[in-house]
Amino acid sequence: MSIEENIEVIQKLFDGLSKGNLAVIDECIAENFVRHSPGYEDMGIEDYRQVRKQTISALPSETTIEEIVASGDKVAFRVKHKATHTGTLMGRPPTGNMINVDEVYFARFENGKVVEWWCLLDRLTMQQQLAPTE
Repeated sequence: MSIEENIEVIQKLFDGLSKGNLAVIDECIAENFVRHSPGYEDMGIEDYRQVRKQTISALPSETTIEEIVASGDKVAFRVKHKATHTGTLMGRPPTGNMINVDEVYFARFENGKVVEWWCLLDRLTMQQQLAPTE
């Protein structure tokens, strides 16, 4: 696959997830996928699918790719999530709070699908925004 095609896969994936389309995971992510994220255990595609399902339910978001660069079989990109906290997430009941959080990814591709990525989420900002307001 070309660099441009890899970028298109990332755009398709995040556009689909923003619309609540979990089927896009199977179209864009390989069965042997591994997700790395500091502070969390590595996870495979099934665990990732469950996390996204819970997140879409509790924190439906509009995700915008702010920047994307690619070289060879790797794509690096920065996204901004804008969401409303409408369901229980990380043990926190819904607050109705608006959430704006940034995330950075480094993805590696094989045969046109993401096989591995490292993601860095601004968890502090997210936790602060999930806190109930009085």
